[in-house]
Amino acid sequence: MWLVRILAAFIRVAAFLFINVFKYIKKASLKQLVGSLGMTIILLASMVINAHADSLGSVTVAPPSATARPSVTAISPALKPSASPSTETASAVPAVPNCQPDTSYSMPTDITPTYAGLQVIIDTPSTYAVYGNTPAEIMSQMANCTPVDSAGTNGASGKYAASTANTIDWSVSYTDNGTGICSIASASLTLHINQVFPLWQPTSGMPSSLISDWQTFTTKLHAYEQGHVSLDEAGAQTVLNNIEQVSPTACDSINSVVSSIVSADNANTLTANANYDIANDFGNKEGIGL
Repeated sequence: MWLVRILAAFIRVAAFLFINVFKYIKKASLKQLVGSLGMTIILLASMVINAHADSLGSVTVAPPSATARPSVTAISPALKPSASPSTETASAVPAVPNCQPDTSYSMPTDITPTYAGLQVIIDTPSTYAVYGNTPAEIMSQMANCTPVDSAGTNGASGKYAASTANTIDWSVSYTDNGTGICSIASASLTLHINQVFPLWQPTSGMPSSLISDWQTFTTKLHAYEQGHVSLDEAGAQTVLNNIEQVSPTACDSINSVVSSIVSADNANTLTANANYDIANDFGNKEGIGL
């Protein structure tokens, strides 16, 4: 090893002398002489180094890498770069909004009759908003936000998806026969009905089948509540008929007689509605559900 180091140093010195001396030699013959002498020294040194190559061992020198690269695994097929980087990202499905408990719904108000006979007034149904991307989510929101929280019928208390309510107002005119006995001349009755239903608000991420499922549900629900409307209308007509058939009675008690008839008939209508719900299991027998 020491011999190799000495020879390497000798080569560097000889090369230095050769280059600097050569600069200042002006004559061509001397340039040739010095050039021949320098080349001879370099050649001899190279031969000595080659003679000791075995003692140095095998050395491989790799060219420097321009850019370091991590190890990669081939991907097939090859991916072609886009003309410009894509900025599109996957759309996140928005969270289903929470419904707000409905506090706007109220029972129908009293309406004074304006003419003889039966006047039926049915309001445009009230609605409360519910959300959901599954039937279970919608049903849960209906339970949380419905304004219909009833003691129910025969102990069937709880919250309901929809409701039909009514009020009845009446007035009568009568004639006195001169002896304190009065007869009904005309009767007027107003039946005021209002209803409340859930109104589903579709949101992004819902399955398309849920639209038809909801339509089926709400159609059946409206049809079921229409059964209550029919019972209320029939009950009001019965009240009117019974008022008109009141027998002549003492003038000072005729109003109380009519009031008793209205109360009894209203109670019968309530019973008819309760029986309707019980017989149909509050709409379950009609398959009302999501």
